[in-house]
Amino acid sequence: MMTPVQFAQALRMTESAGDPRAWGDADRAATSYQVHPEWFWDQLQRYRLKPVAPTTWDDWIERYVWAFYSTYEWGFKPVEIAMHFHVGHVTTASTPDWDQKYAARFLSFQVKQEGQSSAS
Repeated sequence: MMTPVQFAQALRMTESAGDPRAWGDADRAATSYQVHPEWFWDQLQRYRLKPVAPTTWDDWIERYVWAFYSTYEWGFKPVEIAMHFHVGHVTTASTPDWDQKYAARFLSFQVKQEGQSSAS
């Protein structure tokens, strides 16, 4: 099973190749996690994690990604949680909104993250 840290690293590589200054979705998504303001606002209300100085936006958002993953890790596969993050709701590989290319990218980074922890 992936840890929240491993999940976050695989997710950020999937979303932006790890670029903390990345902008996407016509400037509606930012940071290496490509979060939208409305997603972050929802997470702020849900988890109420305050920033700890000194911190970056990416570090603060990562803590929310850890919480998001931890909420779903017992009932879903990591790729399903990543897809929920990506499309904004729970979905499955058999539904039209499942993004096959995104899933493949995430799975490749998941393998790398899990390989790094077993090599340690």
